[in-house]
Amino acid sequence: MKVHRMLEQQRAREASLAVAEAKEKTKFSEYVSLVKKFPALVVRNGLGPAVAFLLSKGKGKNRNSHALLARQLEDWLCRKAPHSPFKGKDLSLIEAIAKGSSQEYLMVSREALAYLKWLKLLASAEGKDEKEKQE
Repeated sequence: MKVHRMLEQQRAREASLAVAEAKEKTKFSEYVSLVKKFPALVVRNGLGPAVAFLLSKGKGKNRNSHALLARQLEDWLCRKAPHSPFKGKDLSLIEAIAKGSSQEYLMVSREALAYLKWLKLLASAEGKDEKEKQE
């Protein structure tokens, strides 16, 4: 139980930093909209196709919400998530997905959805704060 709580705290902390970064580097309302819709895209199509979608939409664009979310997911799943099977591999997220086993794919998909839950929650809250300030 304690390990689960610590993992949730790590996810929340990293998601909070990611949302703060998005506020600085993107049109935040677009980021909020993307983060709200993206978990359903992962569930419907799978993590690999969903990440490929982000990469295709974010290619070559500055201050793009898609590119930023793709990088944030890669940072979490390939570098920071303590139990991710992709942690420590010197690969991009899409490469790790392509080269990983089906068991690793399932594990990392669950971890991505858990992290996205926090991103969605915190981005939505920040988005509401932004709207209230504008009114």
